[in-house]
Parts: sequence; structure tokens; C-alpha cells
Amino acid sequence: MNILFSQNSHLPVLDILLLLFGLYVRYIIGRRRFNRRGIAGIQGFKSYGYA
Repeated sequence: MNILFSQNSHLPVLDILLLLFGLYVRYIIGRRRFNRRGIAGIQGFKSYGYA
């Protein structure tokens, strides 16, 4: 088992970076969807964080 981790020691770092990047992209997409105007042309919340 130690042989697997010693040969691929950079994989956990890459996995964490890809996870963080994916979460960031999800946040940006959600915020852009949130900032769209409603049917009446107004926004119901002050910011994405308050919703």
C-alpha cells in the first residue's frame, strides 16, 4: 500500500486543486444565475450571500 502513495505523491494535491477549482466554477455559475433579473425586472435579494 505504501508503494502506491510513494509513487504518486502529487496526486492528492492535484485532486484537491481540481476539487477547489470545481467548487469555484459552481459558485461563479450560481452567482451569475442569481444576478439575473426576475420577471418583473427586479432582484429580490441584496446579494448572493444573503440568499
